[in-house]
Amino acid sequence: MEMQALFTNSSLIILEIYPTFGNLFLDHPLIRQLTADFEVRTVFISPASEDEIHALQANMGFRSPEETAAAIMLPKLIGRTQQQGKFLTPEILEDLQTRASMAYREMKMGENYAYRIVNHDGEDSHNWRYTPPLGDAGVTLRRLVEVIRK
Repeated sequence: MEMQALFTNSSLIILEIYPTFGNLFLDHPLIRQLTADFEVRTVFISPASEDEIHALQANMGFRSPEETAAAIMLPKLIGRTQQQGKFLTPEILEDLQTRASMAYREMKMGENYAYRIVNHDGEDSHNWRYTPPLGDAGVTLRRLVEVIRK
């Protein structure tokens, strides 16, 4: 009922969703019905491009794209956890390693989205603290605005 009210009373809806749920959400019969009168634009924000992953793999000796993406994501996840004031217990570190190991699979899911934006800064970057944001944070925001305005 909340979803129906949202689609009935809104002309623009932005939904942030994990890529593993993106297709499940969009393929759900109720969502298909509710979005029938909407132009749906899917946007995937990626921590690196496919070319960057393969270049890093080749130049840094990683065994696979999965290992390469995990090497990019683990420090980001650790930094974000520390910014949130959490202690890096063995359990938390294991969880972060598991999440990092899933990064490449999630990036591949993003290939099915209509738009892909590479954002090296990530959500924990200090570049988001400026108005307008600096670096890739700013580029990402501007690109997302372009997609919304189309």
